[in-house]
Amino acid sequence: MPCEFVDNFTRPLRTLSQSRPVSPKPALQAQNTSSQWLRIQVLHGLLVKSHDLFKIDDVRDCVTQLRQITYQDTEPSFVEEGELERAVVRQLTVALYANALDKRLAQASQVEAEAEWWADVEGSTLATWLYLLQSMSKPVTIFCYSLTA
Repeated sequence: MPCEFVDNFTRPLRTLSQSRPVSPKPALQAQNTSSQWLRIQVLHGLLVKSHDLFKIDDVRDCVTQLRQITYQDTEPSFVEEGELERAVVRQLTVALYANALDKRLAQASQVEAEAEWWADVEGSTLATWLYLLQSMSKPVTIFCYSLTA
């Protein structure tokens, strides 16, 4: 689950637009072969599933399913199939973007915490000497041991 900022930032990208393809009508089923009808049903399932993807493995599974049904026919037989494919690809792109943004924010917060720690060390003479004592004890010990050997 992404952080609240990522969720708020990507929510407009994930919302369904007014041009969202509607569910196939039963009249279309009679006009198409069963494989086309099954393909449309799978695309609708992927579209619904793609709105709740937050993990990279889920996106990978969805892409695998999309590839399997896309390579069966190279050209969509009618407009709804093409629109469904594009809608699923858009949602997968937004899910990947949200995942990358969430990771970058997590890394940035770690860097910020480290920068604050270094600022605390630099701000105090006692803290600076304590850091030097802690970090230089092993090299000094090795140096002294090499002199006596």
